[in-house]
Amino acid sequence: MKIKKIAFPQEHGSWGFFLEPIVLAVIIAYSYPGFMLFISSLFIFLSHQPIRVFFDKKIEPEVKHKALAITLVYLSIALIAMWKSFSSVRLEYLLPFFIALVLMSGFLLVEISIRKENFLARLIPPLAVDLIAVSIVRMGGMDIPESVAFYWVLLGRSAFTSIYIKEKLSKLKKQYYDSAYVFVLHSIYLILLVFSSIGGLTPFLTILAATILLVRAGIGMRSNKKTNVRKIGIWEFIHGIVFVIIVAIGYLNNL
Repeated sequence: MKIKKIAFPQEHGSWGFFLEPIVLAVIIAYSYPGFMLFISSLFIFLSHQPIRVFFDKKIEPEVKHKALAITLVYLSIALIAMWKSFSSVRLEYLLPFFIALVLMSGFLLVEISIRKENFLARLIPPLAVDLIAVSIVRMGGMDIPESVAFYWVLLGRSAFTSIYIKEKLSKLKKQYYDSAYVFVLHSIYLILLVFSSIGGLTPFLTILAATILLVRAGIGMRSNKKTNVRKIGIWEFIHGIVFVIIVAIGYLNNL
């Protein structure tokens, strides 16, 4: 097995779901502790792949040794960055991060022991990463009400997009799918952002970002054009970039 397959996640979509909320949090509420938490979280994220390889019973011992070595390097860097982050912030800022670690640890244990695809379990990583982003913005000075609203901004992109992709793939495979379910969730996401923006908890540009995701979901679920998993992934990558840019502009300029 090549080192690349041991050291880096093979699911390209996982990169987007990890980087979008974390990078957005660093952009809109930069601080040195927050940046160090970003670095720590990045290497914790990277350690997921070699850990999976190490516990795979079908993998030969030589590859497992490489996976263990890579895991130790990743976790060492993560711990150093974590220490630099923790040394200069209040403990309450770290609570979402610790909850995220518990969620991710539970997900990893389930993944290693059961090794069976479960969609509800697959929702845990984006929920956890969004919590890490909340810790980062708290370190950057964002108040609790605004950080809770920021979590909702991220949740609609990560969790609801995961649901959209699941239903879109079911349609692609000519399996049962529920487009109304996707539309309702995205509509709720948009409506709550309208209220939070009116209340001053989120910038108004988050409404535009949510509207784009709603329109994307509506068009995507209604379209009968031929597509494939790769094309869906590319379009979601593009939507992710657009989402980060719009939301970042909103927060940085209070728009």
